[in-house]
Amino acid sequence: MAAVPTPLLKPHDYTVAWICALAIEMAAAEAMLDGRHPALPTVPGDDNTYIAGRVGSHNVLIVCLPAGVYGTTSAANVASQMRLTFKGIRFGLMVGIAGGVPSADHDIRLGDVVVSKPTRDSGGVIQYDYGKAVSGGHLERTGVLNKPPTMLLTAVTALQSAHIADKSRIPDLIADLAERRPRMREKFTYDSRREDLLFEAQYNHIGPAITCNGCDRHRLVTRAPRDGNDPVIHYGLIASGNQVIKDGWTRDRLARGLGILCFEMEAAGLVDTFPCLVIRGICDYADSHKNKQWQEYAAATAAGYAKELLSMVHAVHVADTVNLSSPPTKVPVVHSSKALSKSWRSSTWLTWQHGDLDEALFRRISAYEHEKVHRQLAHKRVVGTVQWFLDHPDFKAWLEEKKFSRLWCSGKIGSGKTMIASAAIDAAKYRLKEHSAPTVFFYCERERPDELNGSYILSSLIEQLCGYLRAKDRGYPNDVADALNRFFGKNRVIPDFDDLKDVFIQLFYHIPDTVYIIDGLDALNLDQSKDLFELFRFLFCGSGSASESRILVFSREQLPGYTGIPLFMAGIHRISTTLNLTPDLQILRNRKAYSIREESCGVYGLNLAWRYQVQIFPGEFFVVGRVFAIVWHEGRGQQGTVISDFISQGKSTQGQFTRGRVVRMVVVRAASECAWCLPITTYSGQGVTEPGIDPAKHAIVYMRGSTPTRRANEPQMIKEPLEVEPARPDEKLDLMSRLNFGKVYTVEYNAKVRPIGMISWSSMAKFRVYASNEFRLDI
Repeated sequence: MAAVPTPLLKPHDYTVAWICALAIEMAAAEAMLDGRHPALPTVPGDDNTYIAGRVGSHNVLIVCLPAGVYGTTSAANVASQMRLTFKGIRFGLMVGIAGGVPSADHDIRLGDVVVSKPTRDSGGVIQYDYGKAVSGGHLERTGVLNKPPTMLLTAVTALQSAHIADKSRIPDLIADLAERRPRMREKFTYDSRREDLLFEAQYNHIGPAITCNGCDRHRLVTRAPRDGNDPVIHYGLIASGNQVIKDGWTRDRLARGLGILCFEMEAAGLVDTFPCLVIRGICDYADSHKNKQWQEYAAATAAGYAKELLSMVHAVHVADTVNLSSPPTKVPVVHSSKALSKSWRSSTWLTWQHGDLDEALFRRISAYEHEKVHRQLAHKRVVGTVQWFLDHPDFKAWLEEKKFSRLWCSGKIGSGKTMIASAAIDAAKYRLKEHSAPTVFFYCERERPDELNGSYILSSLIEQLCGYLRAKDRGYPNDVADALNRFFGKNRVIPDFDDLKDVFIQLFYHIPDTVYIIDGLDALNLDQSKDLFELFRFLFCGSGSASESRILVFSREQLPGYTGIPLFMAGIHRISTTLNLTPDLQILRNRKAYSIREESCGVYGLNLAWRYQVQIFPGEFFVVGRVFAIVWHEGRGQQGTVISDFISQGKSTQGQFTRGRVVRMVVVRAASECAWCLPITTYSGQGVTEPGIDPAKHAIVYMRGSTPTRRANEPQMIKEPLEVEPARPDEKLDLMSRLNFGKVYTVEYNAKVRPIGMISWSSMAKFRVYASNEFRLDI
């Protein structure tokens, strides 16, 4: 008999979203389908790639986050774009892997499944990086995220009841997967050769190897043996945030008192705006011993539970629920403000729905990827730091109590203002969700100097405000819609600052309870910033300050062309990093497992220059492309081929003679405890001419303003020269400097270093490609 062809369904026929973060999770999900459907086209603005299919009686869409882009915001973006094409989606399942939190109450093992379950005080998911770290060292919630849909919760209860009498179908579903997909059998099924090792929380991983062969087995936690190898299903709280937890002590500290069962990085971005249940397979214990050996099997167990759960949900009940794209009742919007000038006051404030505007138009407003920049910075924030700022009475009075509209955080270069700004943005976004108010932000120092000007910043603020209106299905003032079409439509004209200012002011009053956070205002020069400063002054402390919006600025104590912020914004409240860094310094001092440390060098009488310092906020310093110098100590008889400057020599604490030299390095990757770095070598001024040196592993590095130089007899290097932008005008690099991609060193964050510069924007793409090819990493 001929196979019955799969009918071509329409976008509105799909009711269930199955969302994954990793390719292995998507593979496990696809393997659980009872049938696969032909792909459907997507609308403009939906950049997702879908796998469509059937699970039981449900039409399901499987979607995965973009490769290498993880975190709560990325998950929210994927879900938001999905609703543009598939307006029939009723709920979602966030299915994938996570780091488990074993405890006396929950004997969590690798391969087990954790399902989010609401409690009296929580919807089942807690945002751990938005919580408040209190003096006891545990995590206190500062808000509640939405519960999963009732339909899913009743299905969970039914499945729990079924598992009391009969075992879960997960093992059978995985066995069926292995039979139908032989290539997945080895990694996606249970293998007794994989070790399930739980070490004491305070015991850190030993050595660079991913396995624990070098770790002390006497530090393992003793656990009672289980009957059989089937995964156990646990129900409770899941912690979600933008920071990876890879430390046992931090894991237990954050989970203490709340009963958190696992940590992951996506769910918090979904549950407040996208009705969903979170299902996680446990692939590690969120400590320094974590590796990838259990990931595929954990992804399969989570996918198996998701399929089993859908069998408990009736498709007819799903169809009867309200879909996520149902438009709200259209209400005319009228705004007025005594602060508006005559021309603004006379504007017509009837609204256009965003569907009347070209979808591609919104992508033309700004090239600044504000959420991507924010994710990168938030990911580098050290857990526990900057809490002093979030607890500061002035910050609370500004954000929560709205006692004043203007707040300024000041501090010296390198005092951690940008990390504080990232935490403040997270806190504001979290606090304002319940009021449906937006947080709009910009990191000035993260942009190229030749692009950083008032118009560039204002374009991003406009784009973020428009994005908020689109997400909320709210309309635009007619004048704004006209201007957007004129400046960013198909037949657009390039707007100047005054054009953008008019658009921004109307949006400013149209969305009157917005939080604006601007980091690094002092990065702008006077010509770039004057008009922008005057606009902010008018809106927040001049005749235009009738709105309830608030602004928080981060900068050094003086702005270009002004004697100080207080004269720029009269009456502004100030928080100084200089007076409040002690808690963060203590946290950073307590970091462990260092591979390069000052005390291990043991050289007496070595008087380091004042510019060699331990970085207070390593997340800001040790970024990809950073060029720095470090004092390296070695035995007197060792060959110093990577060293350019002799410093001093002396006896170590062990009585051996050592010598200190300056090594110049480039950060290739930042980890939780250390940075992976490549050395810059001169080979005694001979370049790569010496026998045994592979030219293919090297590239010329040169300082901006100089010319890449190769010796007459030096072999041709296939890698193109890389330009370095100096941190100071007097920084130099030897003309024979070569970056060695064949060696990698780890530099711990308590090492004393001196900034030299950064791989320039023009060379950064090449640098990332070379590094990725050598180490098979996403750089």
